[in-house]
Amino acid sequence: METLPRSSKSLWIIVLTSALIAGTLGFTLSYQDEQTRFSQMASIAESHLSYAAQLKDDMALIDWSKGLEKLPSILAFRANLDTKVLAEGGNKQFCPATAPNGVSFEFPYRWVIHWQKDSTMLELTLVFQNFRGPLFWALCAIFICLGTGWGLISYLSSPKTLSSSTQKIAPIKKPSVLNLIVETSNDQSFTLALDKDYVICQVTPLAARALDKQVSELVGSHFLDLLPDPSVMKAIDEAKEIKLIKPFPSHPHLSALLQPAAHGTVLILEPQQGSETA
Repeated sequence: METLPRSSKSLWIIVLTSALIAGTLGFTLSYQDEQTRFSQMASIAESHLSYAAQLKDDMALIDWSKGLEKLPSILAFRANLDTKVLAEGGNKQFCPATAPNGVSFEFPYRWVIHWQKDSTMLELTLVFQNFRGPLFWALCAIFICLGTGWGLISYLSSPKTLSSSTQKIAPIKKPSVLNLIVETSNDQSFTLALDKDYVICQVTPLAARALDKQVSELVGSHFLDLLPDPSVMKAIDEAKEIKLIKPFPSHPHLSALLQPAAHGTVLILEPQQGSETA
């Protein structure tokens, strides 16, 4: 009984460790993917902004601004030249007044990209937001591992599985004479009892002697080991009471009365008069 809790504890440790590893891997891969994707989008925006600023074309800046607003996951942006705001859009309150150059991640799902061209004092700040970012994929990986682990542990801990496992490792035992099919306390009877699988589970000393066997040899052995006549097996299958003449060809002096029982079959051997066992 102590093995199961210990086994479940070990399985949960494995599941939790796997979930942590999967969550870390999901976060890392998503982080790298978003960093690359947003950096590329920012690089394209920077190139177009520099070109429009060099031309000093207000219409080009307006088109650039409208195009930037259509970018996926864009939350806010602002372009400055010295202290003058050239263009801005999105939710302005999320656009920081100052930001370090480069790409920075704000947990749990926001990216800030700041670019500044020293020669012209041209600045660009982009804020991206994606709810299906690193945290989302980390949680998905963790929940999948935990769900799979919980299902596996529940299955292994179910009574049906435990009983099946117990049956597989249980040693095979011969039928016990304690599983009585018929009362054989009378040692003067010639009684042989079979269970439903045709295994001999009871035999009296006189019946064993009539078959030239020891009681210990017969109990637990299969009835077919006695090489009975095919008519005997047919009568057992039909479960009817009948007297059999010469049920064992090897012992022609024996006849038998076959009686169906609740959990098997009983054969009462009848030696012929004049035989050694009579």
